[in-house]
Amino acid sequence: MHIIIAILVALAAAVLIYQIASYDGAVTERQTTQILADMRLAFDADGETASGLYAFARVAVGEINDAGNIVRKVLRPVIEICAPAEKSRLVELLERTAEIEGPPIDMQRRLIAEARRVLLAD
Repeated sequence: MHIIIAILVALAAAVLIYQIASYDGAVTERQTTQILADMRLAFDADGETASGLYAFARVAVGEINDAGNIVRKVLRPVIEICAPAEKSRLVELLERTAEIEGPPIDMQRRLIAEARRVLLAD
């Protein structure tokens, strides 16, 4: 995958990952630590890159207010570029993020369901 395309995909995914975490209140240190570790693995990123993705996502969610309302727009790079297996891994990552502090709440489950529907509709 071309580096620019890979960055667009990672940024889109990071926004939803952060949104999932923020739905149950302020993002905790535990969530931040796990999200950064997951980003390093999922995006084959070093610590600095993962931190940059996280910072972008935090600001973007603050500006967007609720990325759950525009899932299709946020995930457009993922929808257009990623293979079905990569899309499934993103849904799994969202599910794992929702469970960091306990069972997912309704808003988290709804966002995961919408992301699954948008990503795996075909």
